[in-house]
Amino acid sequence: MVAVGGAVLAGCGGGAPGPAPSTAAAAPVAVSVQPVQQYAADRDGDVGIEVRNHGPALAKVTVTLQFTVARGHTVSVARQAGKGKWPAVPLSRNGSSLNGSWTTALPEGTRTLHFRLRPHYAPATFDEKLPVHVVLADRGAPIAIGSADATLATLLATWKDGPHKLAVHRDGRWTEVALTLRNPSRLDIPQVDVRPAYDTCPASGTCQGTGRDDLADDFRIAVRDGGDWVGVDRAKGAAPATGAVVSVPLPAGASRTVHLRIAATDGLPASATRADFRLLATGTLKGAPSPSLALCDTELDLS
Repeated sequence: MVAVGGAVLAGCGGGAPGPAPSTAAAAPVAVSVQPVQQYAADRDGDVGIEVRNHGPALAKVTVTLQFTVARGHTVSVARQAGKGKWPAVPLSRNGSSLNGSWTTALPEGTRTLHFRLRPHYAPATFDEKLPVHVVLADRGAPIAIGSADATLATLLATWKDGPHKLAVHRDGRWTEVALTLRNPSRLDIPQVDVRPAYDTCPASGTCQGTGRDDLADDFRIAVRDGGDWVGVDRAKGAAPATGAVVSVPLPAGASRTVHLRIAATDGLPASATRADFRLLATGTLKGAPSPSLALCDTELDLS
């Protein structure tokens, strides 16, 4: 258990949000912690803190973060302090938790504070969580408390060259794309499968798809195997999510880049000028009851 500004927060599990805010609070304030992604070792991930102030503006409140982290494990934090400014938040250990604070003004209404969370350890189980607690205090008195669990990633997929739009030619020429798979956990993944999917889109407006899902009719895909390109054969009418174009082992802590190339076929409708193209990676850690998932998507220019 850890005392923060007069409030006591649970030191493990992440399920106990701590006591109700003090009745001496200066304003009716509510706070919620909003993890928006999975968090991987030695990689920054965004976390939001939504603050709703239904009372008068407060010139200075203290924001305290607490992370339930076992001894031998650490995290680092940087907070948003203006456009392009992310100063580090110093953390100190107190038992099973790491704590850090800063001050900010709290206007009326709703605002979201942002910080970046970087764990410096790999998960040892498929469902490992990092409990995050937030306390807002006015002149030392807690006025709002929130808690949430940040899920630690066990499978990552990223475009090797970063997210970018791809041009796919209608004359049969190939367009190459590279996908990097990473296992940031301490457990092996015997097999990671990569499956493609897509929706063709209208010339303008939101890419909501046209209902076409027959990859074999519209595109050819090949995979680089050593120095050779190997075509991926698909039966006519097969749904794109039923078969993997790449299957590779991914040991604990390892990464691997797979190279694909894609070309349009004569079956691609002339009306399709764009496509939302996705690669879904799935793999089950040893001993896990369900697979880990990772998704990369990009827009294809078919004009």
